[in-house]
Amino acid sequence: VVNARARGEQALAGLADLAIACCTGEAILLRAEQAMTDDPARADLHADLATVAVDDVLGATELAARRIVGAVAAGDEARVLATALRRLFRSDPVDLIAVNRRIAGAVLAAGGAPI
Repeated sequence: VVNARARGEQALAGLADLAIACCTGEAILLRAEQAMTDDPARADLHADLATVAVDDVLGATELAARRIVGAVAAGDEARVLATALRRLFRSDPVDLIAVNRRIAGAVLAAGGAPI
């Protein structure tokens, strides 16, 4: 049986993971944005790499947030928070297969890591 203190510690650890994921996502986006001016020839590749990386981060972040909601709320409150999370993480679908193919094409064309 997990006591309240342990549950609180697990929730705090989850919040720390969320903070790290937010910082990671921001760093990814800032690097892609910086590439527009520093490396315009490969800005599209940077954007594709950022798209894939941010998609991964968002998926893990949403899962972590849902776990935290389950740990800190129950009943109607948990449902309200879960609804808010769905709204927060709502996004348009991205054709990651096409994005990954463009990245693979760049790797092949460069004969290795293109960046």
